[in-house]
Amino acid sequence: MEIKHARRLPQVFACALLLLALGGCGDDSQGESETGAECRLAIVTDIDETLTLSNDEWEKQKADGTYDPKARESAVELVQAYADRGYFVLYLTARSQTWVLSGTGETSTDATERWLVEHGFPMDPARSRLVLSEKLVPGDAARVYKAEALAALQGEGYTFDYAYGNATTDIGAFADAMIPKAATFIIGVHAGEEGTVAIDGESWSAHLAAHLPTVATACGPS
Repeated sequence: MEIKHARRLPQVFACALLLLALGGCGDDSQGESETGAECRLAIVTDIDETLTLSNDEWEKQKADGTYDPKARESAVELVQAYADRGYFVLYLTARSQTWVLSGTGETSTDATERWLVEHGFPMDPARSRLVLSEKLVPGDAARVYKAEALAALQGEGYTFDYAYGNATTDIGAFADAMIPKAATFIIGVHAGEEGTVAIDGESWSAHLAAHLPTVATACGPS
């Protein structure tokens, strides 16, 4: 099932009135347009087995800091397509900041950021954020941690229109954050569970081709 978000017509009409009355348009008191760095529409994506091919890829990198985890086919293009449409990108992983890679001494935070950059994922400091756990979060603790991280971003004014993951903890955390199941895309063995949208196979290519043309530009002209 692919979805298309409706145009945000009330905001457009409000903007038109503000332009006439105040010479400005937007959501804040000074009438600035919510575009570019100020746009608060966002997507959230897990990393392990969502952007990477499997959880084993991270385990291999922890054991050998020189190992380069394999990305899923079209994962980079998928996230970049959202960034190109103006969406803020949250990379939300249950990897612990306490881990240090064997052989290189690189921290998990540095290694994760480097991997994203080297593989070409959008990493604009103003339009994306990488969040790792401050401690180990085994099992269901990962759901709680991710839900709290999403709530913190929502408290900053971000609205998550789409979510990507692979695990039941992802499904639960996204639901806790009130992200619609019809906008929650799950790949792997739990694809389609609990009313989420199933991604068949091991690639994002078909989803990218079918879904992204239905996604309107965030906070700007489509």
